[in-house]
Amino acid sequence: MKNIFFLFTILFVFLFCLSCKKTSPSKVLPPITQTGANTFGCKINAQVWVPYYHCDSYCMGCLELAYNIHQVYETSVFPLRFSLEAGKSTNTFPGFLDFSPAPLRGPTDISYIYHLGNVADSMAVDFLSDKGNYTTHYRNPKDIFEISKLDTLNKIISGIFSFTLYNSPSDSIVITEGRFDLQLGLYSHCSN
Repeated sequence: MKNIFFLFTILFVFLFCLSCKKTSPSKVLPPITQTGANTFGCKINAQVWVPYYHCDSYCMGCLELAYNIHQVYETSVFPLRFSLEAGKSTNTFPGFLDFSPAPLRGPTDISYIYHLGNVADSMAVDFLSDKGNYTTHYRNPKDIFEISKLDTLNKIISGIFSFTLYNSPSDSIVITEGRFDLQLGLYSHCSN
């Protein structure tokens, strides 16, 4: 009986793996849209960086794109909870980009986005990779995280971003042409 169960388990896993549709990472940035298409991309040091993390059974929790974006109160648009993680596991700049509001009033403050427009001065952005952990710790006045559309009726949030992230004062990466077009709510996805 145990052998039959074991064989069915192996057969199920094998068939599941065969059913996965293989995709490859995009070599172009997604268009700048405002439709809630769940797209995200940027250039890191002038190279296209679009999230791509293959769904494998040995890599639980490796997500291509995951976010939690929602209104804190149903009666008003702001404050807005915003956290986003994008991962890439291919050769060109593998790692994870993390976006979240930075505390405005100290380490115990739960941080939110409080207005539209450029909120880069209140965002914490990190790029975690095997080459180092880059962050917005050394602020650059040219940083942009602009929310260009927030439609709570249709549940759409879109915008653009660009940052210089630092591992140290002399080691940085430059993120340009960033764009996101997301839906309000919880979302997680990996490539098949």
